[in-house]
Amino acid sequence: MCLAANSQQLSMDYYNRSNGLVNNEVQCITQASNGFMFFGTPSGCSVFDGYSFTNYDLNKGFTGNSVSGMCEMRSGEIDLFTGSYLFYRISNQHLRSDSLEEKIAIKNIYKGKSGNWYATTFSGLYIFTDGKLKKLPVSEGKSFYGINRVMEWQDSLLVVGRSYETVDIYNRRTWKLVASSFEKIFVRDICTDSEGNIWIASIGAGVLKLLSTITVGNKVQFEKLPPVFDSFLQKEFRAIVCDKQNNLWMGSVNTGLLKYNLSSQKLDHFTTDQGLASNTILSLYNDREDNIWIGTNNGLQKLVHKDVYLYTSRQGLPSDLVLDVLPLSDHRLLTCGYAGVGFLASNSGRIKPWQPPLEDENFSQFISIQKEYYGLSLRKLIRLSISMMDVEAKKVYPLPQHFRSMISFNDNKLLLGGDSSILLFENGKINELIKDHVHHIVCMTIDASGILWTGGLNNHINGYQLPKANSTQTVPLAFQYVIATKGKQDFIKCITTDKENRIWYGTSQSGISVLKRNESKVIFQTNIGIQSGLRSNRIICFAWHNDSTLLVGTGYGLDKIVFSKKRSGFIVRNINDYYNFSQAVQSIKKDEEGNYLLGTESGLIKIPSIDIESDIARKLPILITAVKLLSDPDSTIDISRGVELPYNNSSIAISYASPSFTGETAKFIYNMEGSGHEQWSRPSTANSVTFLNLLPGKYRFTVKPVNVGGEPSVTNASVEIIIYSAFWQTWWFRALAIVTFAGLLALTTRRQIANIRKESIFKQQRAMFAQKISEAEMMALRAQMNPHFIFNCMNIIDGLITDDRKEDAQNFLQKFSKLIRLVLENSQHQLVSIQQDLHALKLYIELEMVRSSHGFKYEIDLGKELLSNDYKIPPLLLQPYVENAIVHGLRNKETGEGKLLVQIKSSQDKILITIEDNGIGRKKAMLLNEENKKPNQQLGMKMTGKRIGLLQSMNHNEVKIHISDVCSDDETGTRVEIVLPYNLEFEKL
Repeated sequence: MCLAANSQQLSMDYYNRSNGLVNNEVQCITQASNGFMFFGTPSGCSVFDGYSFTNYDLNKGFTGNSVSGMCEMRSGEIDLFTGSYLFYRISNQHLRSDSLEEKIAIKNIYKGKSGNWYATTFSGLYIFTDGKLKKLPVSEGKSFYGINRVMEWQDSLLVVGRSYETVDIYNRRTWKLVASSFEKIFVRDICTDSEGNIWIASIGAGVLKLLSTITVGNKVQFEKLPPVFDSFLQKEFRAIVCDKQNNLWMGSVNTGLLKYNLSSQKLDHFTTDQGLASNTILSLYNDREDNIWIGTNNGLQKLVHKDVYLYTSRQGLPSDLVLDVLPLSDHRLLTCGYAGVGFLASNSGRIKPWQPPLEDENFSQFISIQKEYYGLSLRKLIRLSISMMDVEAKKVYPLPQHFRSMISFNDNKLLLGGDSSILLFENGKINELIKDHVHHIVCMTIDASGILWTGGLNNHINGYQLPKANSTQTVPLAFQYVIATKGKQDFIKCITTDKENRIWYGTSQSGISVLKRNESKVIFQTNIGIQSGLRSNRIICFAWHNDSTLLVGTGYGLDKIVFSKKRSGFIVRNINDYYNFSQAVQSIKKDEEGNYLLGTESGLIKIPSIDIESDIARKLPILITAVKLLSDPDSTIDISRGVELPYNNSSIAISYASPSFTGETAKFIYNMEGSGHEQWSRPSTANSVTFLNLLPGKYRFTVKPVNVGGEPSVTNASVEIIIYSAFWQTWWFRALAIVTFAGLLALTTRRQIANIRKESIFKQQRAMFAQKISEAEMMALRAQMNPHFIFNCMNIIDGLITDDRKEDAQNFLQKFSKLIRLVLENSQHQLVSIQQDLHALKLYIELEMVRSSHGFKYEIDLGKELLSNDYKIPPLLLQPYVENAIVHGLRNKETGEGKLLVQIKSSQDKILITIEDNGIGRKKAMLLNEENKKPNQQLGMKMTGKRIGLLQSMNHNEVKIHISDVCSDDETGTRVEIVLPYNLEFEKL
C-alpha cells in the first residue's frame, strides 16, 4: 500500500464556456441510451455528442435555478430536475417545461439495477415513472429535512443516505428497516465497486466503506480503510465512482481528485498541479467506454487513458522541451533539454532540476553501457553518477569538435559522431577511429553485419566496416549514398537498420526513405510519408518495438509502422491520435515496466502501450442526429419513420454523430443511394452534409464512422428520404392529358369535317365536293382511328395501374402516346415515307398484342431497296387491313399460334404489298359476327379503298386491291394484296 504524491500530469481533455459548455460549474452528469453525454449546470443543460455541445439554456426556455438531476424516460426523452416541483423535458431536440402533480421538489434521481428511478426529495423517497411520483415507506429524515442519495445493494436492499443522520438499509421487498449506522453522516454520494461493496462520499467524514455483512437488527458498520486514507478522513467529498479497471475515483472540495486501485491498494492524489481544472470536484461519471468525466467549479474534464501521464515544467522539468530520456531502475529517469536536466527520483513527488557543468551548452543525448551513464553535449562527454535521490557529474571528457550523435559499440564502447571525425570511447579513453568522408554527423547506427552507417548534414549516408575487437586499423569508407532533398532545410535527422540490413533514414521534410545494400552499392527502395499514412513528413527519431514494428517520432506525434510477416507490405498506425496528443516527439525510450517514455516539445509523455489494434477494431457507435430544411434551419424533422418532402422544398442538411469519447477526432464517410453519385465519400471530420434541390425520387442516406486506423466501422446509420413529384410530373396526370388531347382532337376533327361538308355544298362543284369530302374523311381516319381501340387502350392502362404494374403501364402509355402523335403528324400529309408509316403500324400492332395477351406474332418484311426513305405511300393505308386481320381473324383463333405477315417489295415499276394472317378466315368471321349480332366492321377498308380510288383518279395511276382466302391442310387465313405504281408523286421527297 502506498500514497503516490504524483509529479506527473494527467492527460485530460478540458471543456468550459469558451468551447461550448453552457456553464463552468458542472453539478451532475449522465449518459443517454444513444451515447450522448448530458451535463447539468446552474444555467441549464449541455449535451455533448463527441463533436460539439448543444445547450438548453435561457435562450431555449430554461428558467430554472439549476439542474440537480437528470433521467431518461422509456421514450428516450430526458427529464431535467431543478430542485423544485418544476422540471424540463428534452424531446426531439426541443425543451419544454412541466411540473409534478404532487408539487414535490426532487433533489436527486438515481436509476437502480432493477430499472426503477428513485427520486430523493425533501419529503421522502419516491419512484418516478413517466412524470408521476409514487411514495415509498422510507423515513424522511429529521435533523436535516430530506434524503440525499440512495443505492440498490445486493439482491433486495436499499442504502439511504441523508444529511447528518444515520445511514439506513431497507429491504426493498418489504420496505422494512434492516439496519442503521451508529454515526450520523452527511452523505453526498454513494457507489458500488466491482465486488459489490458500498462506498460513501461524505462531508466531514471523508470516504467510508460499508461492511458487506449485516443481519436484521444490527447496526451498519464501516470498514477501517488502509492508512493511505488517513490524510483525507476529515475532508469533504462530493462525488465517488468506480471504473471497470477496479479503480475508485473520489472527488473532493478543495482537495482535488483521489484514485484508489482496489487490487493494489495504491492511492494517487491529483490536484491542479497534475492538470485538474480545479481542486473542487462537484460530480464524477464513468461512461460506457470507461472514461471518467470530472465536473468541477471551473469546467469539465474527461480522462480517457488513465495510465497516460504528462510531465511538464509544472511538475519540475527545467523546461517543457525534452530532447532525450534515460529510463532508470526503481521508477527513476533523467530528461535533458535546453534548460538543463530533470531527475525523477524513486517515489519522489516532483522532478528535480539539475544543471550539469556545461556552461553555455546542454545535453542532447543520454546513453547507458555496463551500468554506466553518459550525457553528450556539443563539446563534452560527461560520465554521470546517479543515486536513488540525486545525480551528479562524475567525470568530464572534453571533445575536440562538435559532436551530435552517440551510440554503443560491442556493449562496452561508445562511438561519438562529430563534425569531421568519429571517436571511439573505451575504458575512459578517447581515440580517433574514422576521418574518411566524415561531415557533420547527426545520426549513427550499426547493422547486424557490423557496418556503421552515418548520416550527415551534407545529406550523405556513409557506410564503414567496423574493425573486430582490439583492432586499431584505419576504417575506410565502404559505401556512400547521396540522398535527394527538397531544399536546404531538408536534411537527415535519424537513421536505423532492420534485420534484413536495410537502411532506414528520416528527413526533416521528405519522410522516411529505405535503402537496400548489395555487395558493392546502396540502392533506393521506397519512400514512406504522409501518402503512406504518416501524420507528418518531419521525421525526428526511430525506435524498434520488435523485429516487425518500427516506432517513428514525427513533428506531429508518434506513428507505428507494422510489417507483414513476409515484409511484402506494411500498415501505419497513428499512436498519437489514439492517445490524443500532437506534440513533436524528440525521443522514444522504454522503461523497466514496458511503458514508453516520449520526449516531446511540450514535456515528457508516458504511455502504457502501443498495441492499439484491439481498440481500433472495436465497433464505433453512429447515429443520425437531425435532418433540417435549409429553408427553415430551426425546424427539426422527426426521422423515426423516414423523411418525406415536396419537390419544391427539398434542400436539406443531415447531421450525424459518433458518441465515442475515447478519441474525439472521429471521421465519417457517407453515401446517398438514388442520387446517381452513390460511391462513398472521403473520410472527413465534418459531422453534417448538405444536399441541395434533391430531385423527386427515393433516396437512402447512410453514414459510417471511421476509426483512428482509417478503417470504416461495420456499424452504420441510415435514413430514407422521399421527394414527391409535382402533380404534372405524375403518371396519372400524363394519362389524363393524353386522353383529354385525344378527345379534343376527335371533336376538332369532326367539326372540321362538318364545316367542310357544309361549305362544299355552296362553293364547289360536285367533283370538288366529293374530293374535299374524301380528303376530310381521310384526315378523320388518320387522326381518330377506331374509337373502340382508343378506349380499350385506356382500359388496359387502367387495369395495369390497378394491378400495381406501374412499369408495364408506363411502357404501354408511352407507346400509345407515340402512336397518337404519329397519327396526328401523318394526318398533315397526303403521302409519307414507307418507314414512317410502318413505324406507326408497328406501334399499333404492339398495342394490339397487349390487348390480345400476346396471342399472336408478327413480322414486317420491307425490301432492302425501299429502306432509303425515298418512297412514299398514303398514310395509314395498311392499318385497316391489319386491324381486320387481328380483330376478326387472329383474335378468334382457338388453336395454334397466330401469325401476321406484312410484306412490302418493289418489282419493276410497282410496289407490292401483302398482308397475310393465319386466322379463322373471312367466312367463319362473318358467321361469328352474325351469331354475336355484330355488324361487320369493314368501314376502314372501304374508306381506304375510296382513298386509293381518289388518288388513282387524281394521278391517273392504276391501283389494284385483291383479298383472298388462304387454305391449306393445316391452316386457314386471309391475304390482302395491294399494288401501287411508281410515279413522280411517289418517288422523291
